Amino acid sequence: MSERYTRLFSLPENLYVQSSPVIIAAGALLKDNKTGRVLAQLKLRSIVSIKIKAVKVKIIPFDVVMRPLGGEAVYQYLDLDVCRDTEFGQKTPIILSEASARSFSASVDEVAFMDNSVWNSSKEDWRALPVPSLLIEELGDIELVKQYRLETNTDGFTCPAEFEDLWQCVCGTYNYMDEPMCHRCGHSLEELQKALNLDNLVRLKELRLAEEKQLLIEKRAADEKAAQEKAAVEKARIRKRKKVIVVSAITVCFIIAAVIIINKVVVPSIKNDRAYKEACMLMEEGKYSEAQEAFLALDGYKDAEEQAENAHISQLEEEYDRAKAFYDKGQYIEARKAFLELGNYKDSARAAVEAETAGKEEKYNNAKKMSEAGNYAEAHEIFLELNDYKNSAEEAELAQKGMDYDKALSLCGEGNFVEAQQLLLSLGAYKDAEKLAYGKDFLQVGCHVQFGHYEQDNDLNNGPEIIEWRILDRDHDRILVISEYILEYKEFNSEYDEENWEDSSLREWLNKDFMNSIFADNEKKMILSVINTNPDNKIYGTKGGGNTTDKLFCLSIDEAERYFLTKEERLTRATVYANAQTGYPSYSDGLLVWWLRSPGSCDFNIATVFYNGVISTSGENAPAPSGVRPALWIDLNQFSGM
Repeated sequence: MSERYTRLFSLPENLYVQSSPVIIAAGALLKDNKTGRVLAQLKLRSIVSIKIKAVKVKIIPFDVVMRPLGGEAVYQYLDLDVCRDTEFGQKTPIILSEASARSFSASVDEVAFMDNSVWNSSKEDWRALPVPSLLIEELGDIELVKQYRLETNTDGFTCPAEFEDLWQCVCGTYNYMDEPMCHRCGHSLEELQKALNLDNLVRLKELRLAEEKQLLIEKRAADEKAAQEKAAVEKARIRKRKKVIVVSAITVCFIIAAVIIINKVVVPSIKNDRAYKEACMLMEEGKYSEAQEAFLALDGYKDAEEQAENAHISQLEEEYDRAKAFYDKGQYIEARKAFLELGNYKDSARAAVEAETAGKEEKYNNAKKMSEAGNYAEAHEIFLELNDYKNSAEEAELAQKGMDYDKALSLCGEGNFVEAQQLLLSLGAYKDAEKLAYGKDFLQVGCHVQFGHYEQDNDLNNGPEIIEWRILDRDHDRILVISEYILEYKEFNSEYDEENWEDSSLREWLNKDFMNSIFADNEKKMILSVINTNPDNKIYGTKGGGNTTDKLFCLSIDEAERYFLTKEERLTRATVYANAQTGYPSYSDGLLVWWLRSPGSCDFNIATVFYNGVISTSGENAPAPSGVRPALWIDLNQFSGM
């Protein structure tokens, strides 16, 4: 069974803006494979002591090439009872109105607290908090990490970190800079930072290791003494059970003297000598750790202490050789770990860095080979793991483009040309993506083409912008397109008259001034002349006029219904330039009424599409301005896609 949801996008972790009472810990964009809807989910974390009862967030959706789609979502988490360090919101879906969203940005606009106070966000961007350094990376020695934990009485794995008005404790808790003590574990930032003094940690580590060594010697000596005392008690108990043999006083004295000599001198000497020989055998067998313990247990017998040190050095040398063997075999992960465990022995610290670099180089080269062989998914994963090594970020981006290119070809094979074209256009100059996206055999209904230039951003200094058109129909080697956005704001006819498309000033303007201003001569050759019928209004009976031969035209009511099946599909925004022509630059958020060519409810009205996507068969007065969304037929045998 296929998964219900597909993950389309993930936010960076731990987004924050200065003074915020919450952190956006995580966020994801999901597609519901059952309904086709796209939804966002956020995981928020409270970092303030006062309880939170409501949070308002804002989601801004972007399309596949990171262009804002509009229709931002504002959502409120209500009836909360959230304490500090508690995460919430992760199970609440936020449905987006734009099903074409493929990424998004998120921000927290407002937080309401239990005491009815309110925090409002500034207009600053929410940025990801840096990831704290690991203690092992900072100190480079596991024993130093252990010493730091002992000094601070913590179990943390990361260094204390400061960012903006927050600091993060080694226990992972976020605190504000005006909180000198961690509210969870009670450690102070000053104490944790001071304890990172490397020279002091090295000195304390050496004292601790020496003390642990001495304690080990004393413990073994105490264990040995206890064993001897126990043996003596057992011997005494056995002797009491034996019959007492009376011997002469001299014989008894000799026996007692002999026993004393044996127990005090001979037995310990024999025992120590045997233990010393056994320790030497362990040394010869290469069991250096066991040999070291055995020599230390002899507590100064002969040269036991010197031999214990030799065993320790031999142990280190053996481990060093093992680490080098890992390196020589190309087992760089194992080599790095082994060198790190050796601490400062010989050049282990430098060798650990070299092993890490060699491992990254091997991964990098393997990923390059994978990418060159077309195995983009595995290459992408490895390059992301390598992060800032060499140009891994650029290589990861290139591998992602390879994945998207292959996916686009697969979608094309499945007949999903619209999504395939969106993917290809997002790839820019990668391979032949742009050429393929505008290829004659590729262009199908729902795809887009770029053709002609017209002012759109209302900045006359940078010249006209290229026009984006949506394909509505394909008939063999010709396609019907309509501008994706409303390009102008003009009247249908300049005077009150019996209005129809055939005699309108809009038709004359589109096929003369407009056409000559937006298309180059070679582009004009690609535009086909077509005969348009102009039927009467079906509801009001208003006359539509005769057939017309046009290169550029507005859609009829029938065509608007046929090519746009829902009012949502008819929704479009005006360009900044067209919107400015209304005299109300923020009018309807750019959603304008746009002209059709069919007659309306009377001789002076022309049918339109309302700003909400509904077709108005009664229409608007022809001399009153509305949006213009031109349509035309393109000859694919002439079309270059430029």
